[in-house]
Amino acid sequence: MVNGPESCSTLWENWDASVNTKNHAWAGGPMIVLSQYFAGIEPLEAGYDLISIKPQFGKLSEIKSQVTTIKGDIKLEAQKKENAISIKMEVPAKARIAVPKISEKSNITLNEKVIFKAGKPKKRKNVKYDSEDEHYVYFYVESGNYEIECVKE
Repeated sequence: MVNGPESCSTLWENWDASVNTKNHAWAGGPMIVLSQYFAGIEPLEAGYDLISIKPQFGKLSEIKSQVTTIKGDIKLEAQKKENAISIKMEVPAKARIAVPKISEKSNITLNEKVIFKAGKPKKRKNVKYDSEDEHYVYFYVESGNYEIECVKE
């Protein structure tokens, strides 16, 4: 189905593409779970005026997701290595980004500029520090394309 000759937005109703529809509701559940709980993409306000992006790797080392919204597509590519996490994303509206911590004194860059160093936020024009907890550091960004790196100090 994934590599089939026809581009589909979800999985087919039957294994044989010539029978019934190529877009079946039973595929919707897993797609929502993967986008919302692994990629961590969900609306915080109606109409996706504010978006949350909070990748949750679990045992995964890579997450790639695209969610179509009324504001435009949200695209996320995230990779987790032993000492670093990298996140590339495109957001069509304001977003609250949760960056997973590598250590208590993680260093985080946004588009190659330091926004969090040794456990302390740095003021930057295009990003606003929100808060942190045991596992994440939270920032607000406007719509745009971003590359985030989190590494151990």
